[in-house]
Amino acid sequence: SFIWQIAEFFNGLVFQVIFRKKILASAYAACLEASHQDINFRLIQDDDLRNLSEFFKQQPEESYLYFKPHGFDLKSLQKVKRNPAFMMFGVFDKLSGNIIGYFMMRFFVNKKCFVGFLVGEESRGKGFAGNMGKIMLKICWDNNFSALATVSLKNESALRAYRKMNNFSVLKELPNDYIYIKYEKENA
Repeated sequence: SFIWQIAEFFNGLVFQVIFRKKILASAYAACLEASHQDINFRLIQDDDLRNLSEFFKQQPEESYLYFKPHGFDLKSLQKVKRNPAFMMFGVFDKLSGNIIGYFMMRFFVNKKCFVGFLVGEESRGKGFAGNMGKIMLKICWDNNFSALATVSLKNESALRAYRKMNNFSVLKELPNDYIYIKYEKENA
């Protein structure tokens, strides 16, 4: 744990110096392009964290059987937000201002990025997962990062969403029926 914290610190520091500014520009552009009259895709700001924590509390327990990238309480979200190599995004309903989806990108200085997302229970089946995926892949590929994820073979809805986003290859089979995947750029 202590060694991982040191590695995280240095990864964040190097990422911030070398990559963050260009990736932020890509993120703003990709989110703006995907946003439309009713929905806004954007980076989570500090003043969004309380609402994001509430969004996580409102989701049914089964939403977290396979999605556990970090803690969901306010303190955990604040800690994650401070990491310059971890970008948090929200899908916002423009009319209500509510968060209806969340996606995240965890960058590493070796040009790899782990992506993940969660669509709010009431907003599932409306194409938001695909839009979040396209944003994440565009950001990765515009900056020459590999887009990676881990997914449970038991999580059929996530596998369907991942396949709709883009073709992927399985890099490795992991314990407990998980697979480590890489999105294939040439099939985008």
